[in-house]
Amino acid sequence: MNNSLAPCWLDGQPFRKWITRRKTLLQKSFPPGTLFQKTPIWLRTTWKSVRSSLVRTRALRRPDPLVIFRGGTIVVVFLIVSVFGIPSNHVLAQEALYKQYVDPAGRFSFEYPGTMKLQSTSNDEVKIYHPAASFRISVFVGQRQGQSKLTADVLLAALKKRLQEEMKNVSVLGEGKLAGLQGSQGYVAVSFTDKKGVRLVQMVQYYVAEDRFLQMTISDRPEGFKNLETVIRKIHESLKILKPKLK
Repeated sequence: MNNSLAPCWLDGQPFRKWITRRKTLLQKSFPPGTLFQKTPIWLRTTWKSVRSSLVRTRALRRPDPLVIFRGGTIVVVFLIVSVFGIPSNHVLAQEALYKQYVDPAGRFSFEYPGTMKLQSTSNDEVKIYHPAASFRISVFVGQRQGQSKLTADVLLAALKKRLQEEMKNVSVLGEGKLAGLQGSQGYVAVSFTDKKGVRLVQMVQYYVAEDRFLQMTISDRPEGFKNLETVIRKIHESLKILKPKLK
């Protein structure tokens, strides 16, 4: 300890006497071998100090050394509460990062990052964009054309064919079914270069009802798509069809 910075009441005979009295009191109150004696010395001293301060009523002219231990107790309790509070606070923070979009007609819902902006263009289409990035989400509900039997596989095949014809450097990154979603449905992830020469990655999910279909598209630049893979997966997997007939 730097004595030049220490409070004057910590120096000299009075403080050493106080320490001696405290040690003697502890030894009398808690014989060797008891559970209290087995606890760390700093915790025993802290608890005993607080206990003594509760019954101590006379005032002292100089600062009471017990203040150190009362402050220490506060710090210990605060740290314990903080450590045990981290998991729940972390979960709440993660949940706060996402918002839920529910279709006004109650047909579908999904979650999206809270940093993105919502732009409803019509009753059958919603667009969500990030104001500072190229990250985009769009969901569209359309009417089936014609009387032919339409399935998600047919729509996915038509999408891949159109991209091959209209875009450059088309590559299928993955395809499959969304777990937990019943009915005719499927998705594909495709990278390509658009007509402006911009490299993009799109994940397109289809769901087909009797006379309607739903298309969800999540797109970004390749580097953004890679960095946001976990976020994109969460958005995709959060898609829920609330009305199987989409009407």
